[in-house]
Amino acid sequence: MCFSDFVAPQTPKPVRLLAHSSPTAERSLVSRTDETRKRWLLDAGIVVAVAAVLKLLLHLYTGRNYGYFVDELYYLACAQHLAWGYVDQPPLIGLIAKISRVLFGDSLQAIRLFPALAGAGKVLLTGLIARELGGRRFAQGLAALSILVAPGFLAIDNWLSMNAFEPLFWMGSAFVLIRIIKTASGMCEPSLPGASDRSRAREWDRKSCQRIE
Repeated sequence: MCFSDFVAPQTPKPVRLLAHSSPTAERSLVSRTDETRKRWLLDAGIVVAVAAVLKLLLHLYTGRNYGYFVDELYYLACAQHLAWGYVDQPPLIGLIAKISRVLFGDSLQAIRLFPALAGAGKVLLTGLIARELGGRRFAQGLAALSILVAPGFLAIDNWLSMNAFEPLFWMGSAFVLIRIIKTASGMCEPSLPGASDRSRAREWDRKSCQRIE
């Protein structure tokens, strides 16, 4: 990391870090990053993607076999009277119901498509979060599988409700926060996913970072 190498504790002057590298080094770094992403897509990414597809297909199949949940009828009514807020809920669920009705109609499969997609998105985000935390293929696959078979998510992702979308938003926020923390803690360190690339990233960091007082 840049901090231990370049921040001088004896000087009170503020220190800011800049990364300088030659165009050749930058192209090499980008090439390694793209290669790492391709390896992930062909390795752990396939496992996570398969789990997400299974989640989507499961809800598309089971969602048509049960009648309307009472709250779904309420949300469909809200879709006919869009507002910036309701007595017991924020406006987003009414907007989602409205989009579903306009695009696909009022059938069970139509109004439950977006919750099914949200469930699949949670599986994908879980795998990506595990990847950002250093997990390899087994860890990412296990994390995705845990969301796939979680009874709570199996239930709430099967009908139209904000309960299907709220965990997706929170997980997305957690993923963005992890990326921000990793970027801020590395400063000059490029984002190279995978444990095998960390040593190369630190070496690149030591060679290309400069302290400017």
